[in-house]
Amino acid sequence: MGVDINECSWVLSWVMECFEKGILTKRDLDGLDASWGNVDTIITLMNKIADREGIGDLLAEGVKNASHVIGKGSEEIGVFTLKGASPRCHDHRARWEELLDTCLGNTGTIESSGGTIDVTQHGLEPLKNRFSPEEVAVLNARVNGRRVFEDCVPICRFCSENFSLLVQMINAATGWSLSEDDAMKIGKRTVNRLRVINLLYGVTPEIEMPSPRYGSAPVDGPAKGMRILDVFAQMRSRYWREMGWDEKEGKPLPETLNYFGLADMIPYIW
Repeated sequence: MGVDINECSWVLSWVMECFEKGILTKRDLDGLDASWGNVDTIITLMNKIADREGIGDLLAEGVKNASHVIGKGSEEIGVFTLKGASPRCHDHRARWEELLDTCLGNTGTIESSGGTIDVTQHGLEPLKNRFSPEEVAVLNARVNGRRVFEDCVPICRFCSENFSLLVQMINAATGWSLSEDDAMKIGKRTVNRLRVINLLYGVTPEIEMPSPRYGSAPVDGPAKGMRILDVFAQMRSRYWREMGWDEKEGKPLPETLNYFGLADMIPYIW
């Protein structure tokens, strides 16, 4: 079909909730009944999205853009980052490391996290408190670069949980003599380059945030009452500082760019 499974899933769930609340009607949806569990309607909507036909033309723009067009409170229902993308199909409100990463990552989705990284492979301690703004922000920054390096290989993250082995495999295949530190530096250099490019294309702190629903507190379960929006600005600044970036705008500092061999990019943002 040519649709993103994550964005499409979030937009379809948003349509169903809007329909239940009376924000969207059959008239808005080309005569379709979008009640929860109506599989035939979902299949029809997916095809409409893929073909940009009827209401599918708007829904193909994703949850954020569609909700801004529909209005009527639908923006409060949608799950998305203010940059425009929706997260993976998990409830990140109980996984602050992935929620923070999704909002701040340069790749549109998870950049530093994803899967289950054994941070002890990098000489780091696992999170003691998954809802600690300090712990989450610092660990995300320190491990950032690994996943991007894996993407550069490229290899599926599910096949590269042993970072040392991955580096050994690359060395065996290429004749290189990379160390694990070398590999992490390559990943972090890529992250910093991507950050400068994103800044040049208009990314600002105002849009590096979760939507109200995405950043809300779960009403039950182990994460009940834990609302990341209450501490998000604090986490974002702490993450940027640990990355060697300006705390207010997230701009890589000149000394950081110099360290990663990116001095040529300094004039673009400073």
